[in-house]
Amino acid sequence: MFPLHLDAYIKNVIAIEPDSIDADKLEVEGIDRQDFYSGELSILVNAESVDDGDTSDLTLSVSHSEEDDDNFEELVSDETIVADEREDGEIHTFTLPLKKAKRYLKIELEGEDANDTIYVAGALTLGGAVDKPAE
Repeated sequence: MFPLHLDAYIKNVIAIEPDSIDADKLEVEGIDRQDFYSGELSILVNAESVDDGDTSDLTLSVSHSEEDDDNFEELVSDETIVADEREDGEIHTFTLPLKKAKRYLKIELEGEDANDTIYVAGALTLGGAVDKPAE
């Protein structure tokens, strides 16, 4: 039987609204993980402005904090996303280790080249028990 209260087991969060990045940094902070202890971050990228056969890199970092403020600590650091020109983009998926993470998350994407424009969008799926498992 399918659970009637699915939101107690899984929650989808729109983490990255569609946007473009060149050499800038895109930050999304204040994502409340609500005591879910597993997460899958999916990021759709398309580097429309790179030359055929070329690529451009993005760097992904995820940090966490007990409060929704500026005191974030590193959780996932410097994951590289290679973006190239594709008609429909490419989806990159990352498993986030949330079991011992603090309540709020911040996602950062940083481009490497001011001449390349990379279009991004992303979603975060949180899962697992709402009650944090014993350490």
